[in-house]
Amino acid sequence: MVVNILQFVWALFGWRVTVDEEHIPATRHRLKSVDTYEITVSDFNRIKLEAGSVGTHLQFATALVPLSVSLWITLFTVSLETVARYTILVFAVISLCEGVFHSALAYRERGRFSQMMEDLKSLQAVPFGSEGNELKPTDLASLPAQQAGPIQIPIEAPAVVVSPSDQS
Repeated sequence: MVVNILQFVWALFGWRVTVDEEHIPATRHRLKSVDTYEITVSDFNRIKLEAGSVGTHLQFATALVPLSVSLWITLFTVSLETVARYTILVFAVISLCEGVFHSALAYRERGRFSQMMEDLKSLQAVPFGSEGNELKPTDLASLPAQQAGPIQIPIEAPAVVVSPSDQS
């Protein structure tokens, strides 16, 4: 009885009630087009390594620089004992140096991940045919075979090197 009332109230507000715990209702929407890329295992590992470290320096810089600024403000505005003052000074200097270091590294690495992804995209093979009329793999098999011409490789004569001991 209570379950029926709750289901009625939920349906009144347009909420879906999941009765089956194993199957979640999902609505599928068709995509107009999907671009796919083929990559090798080494490229995938490169993406994994690059994506893992892409924001680390920026995160350290955004944490350490404000920390340093707040410590410097504390040093100049609050009267503290000598030991506490030197402790805050040491932390302020260290956080400032580390923040500047990580800021410089983050600035140097900006755009590196997107450039790597563009490099991987440029390695992809271009489909055969004109745009909109690309040939499918089954169409490629039905194309007439052509006789390959002879391959000409220019061969240069080897350079003769005469050492001073051979001149006698």
